[in-house]
Amino acid sequence: MNRLCGTVFIMLAIFLLLPAAAEAAVVIEEVETAAADYATEITILDVDISGINRALVVAVLLNDNDDQRVLSVILDEDGPNHTPLTWLDNAFGDYQDDGYCVIYGLVDPPVGKFIVKIKLNPSAGGGRTQSGEGLIAGAWSLTGVDQANPFRTAVGNEGTGTMKVTVSSAIGDMILAAGFVEGYYSNDSEWCEGEAGKEDWDLVDGPLEYDMSVGQSKAGAATSTTFNWTYDSFSGKWVTIGVAVRPAGTTIGDGTSPASKDAAPDSTNNAVDAFTLSTNSVGTIDTVTALEVTLTGTAADVAASGVKIYEDNGGTANEWDATDTLKGTASFSGTTASVTVSIPVTSTATQYLVTYDIAAGATVTNTLQGAITAATVTNTLVNNDTTDATLTVNYPPVELAGSWVTGTTHTVEPGSDRVLILVGTIAGYGDGDSTISSASYGGQPLAFIES
Repeated sequence: MNRLCGTVFIMLAIFLLLPAAAEAAVVIEEVETAAADYATEITILDVDISGINRALVVAVLLNDNDDQRVLSVILDEDGPNHTPLTWLDNAFGDYQDDGYCVIYGLVDPPVGKFIVKIKLNPSAGGGRTQSGEGLIAGAWSLTGVDQANPFRTAVGNEGTGTMKVTVSSAIGDMILAAGFVEGYYSNDSEWCEGEAGKEDWDLVDGPLEYDMSVGQSKAGAATSTTFNWTYDSFSGKWVTIGVAVRPAGTTIGDGTSPASKDAAPDSTNNAVDAFTLSTNSVGTIDTVTALEVTLTGTAADVAASGVKIYEDNGGTANEWDATDTLKGTASFSGTTASVTVSIPVTSTATQYLVTYDIAAGATVTNTLQGAITAATVTNTLVNNDTTDATLTVNYPPVELAGSWVTGTTHTVEPGSDRVLILVGTIAGYGDGDSTISSASYGGQPLAFIES
């Protein structure tokens, strides 16, 4: 809402916002504000809190003629959900009476519609509790917030002329900022923010219309995000404050690598990559609905529906075994396979395996690798998976399991893919017509190879 020339001023304003920009997972669900003159406390009404991965941020701005400070910011002060907010940072001018602003935050606030009460402490200059003139406050109700580490370092600024604040940030953050101008004399002024953003409030302090505050939000940029405000008719002193709010995130971690190994044509469940899934959404979960596997190698060497995701249950550490739980299968299209899954993710990291079934006609000596390169999740995704094992298409070496001679009892050796070869000799062969006409083992006939 922009307050232009001739707009009626109000003591309490409610602003409903559109969802945050697409690149930011944090969503501002609602903003509520309040303003007063010469007040000892102020109450923000009807702060509506709902959704998952919630947070509440409150900015308080005042004319500190006698060095007044904020004593407390409390949600539902007189109710069953009484919860103090945590101080994040403050800013004030170099001299008394230059203005003061402070920002408070609360992660995982209760669900419902509440009041937020702000109280001032007695001033350092004689015990007066009330603000010098203006006292303005704004509350942002947020969803999609990192519940483990929600707020980056808040920062304040002060000066004259163009009002600004620069906040440390990252892509995916939501940046909240507020500014306060002391001695706002002209009813014809308006704010103009120098960069793209959403104006959340634009208020004077009350009937006296002496001081003014602006609140704004926008999606975070890499490294830092800057707000610049200009205003007409008066170049008074100002103070600003801002904070970056981190988004709730789901992380694909680089698991404990399976061993590199030979993989025979027509073999199954050869572990090629390990990864973990976890979220910073404490108390809630995310759900992964698809995982993309990217192949390094020749797709024809992997059988149809031969890309598999298993939960690694630990029977054989970091390798597939029959105790692992299949989560989904897919085929490569080009060098990628999209595996449809339904995997709940919590704050506890769980390891998963990517396995390949090798095609019967795979080319011997070819190598295969793979890694998770994308996922479909609700939270902001952080992907740290890298390629792990190398599979080399090769038949296993032939080993002699055992031998024996006619007339002895033999116990069959353990193992798989076994072959029995019988070598028969006849003494004096060539002097007559003696030959070996047939041979059998365990009642099964042996096939003739060569004589």
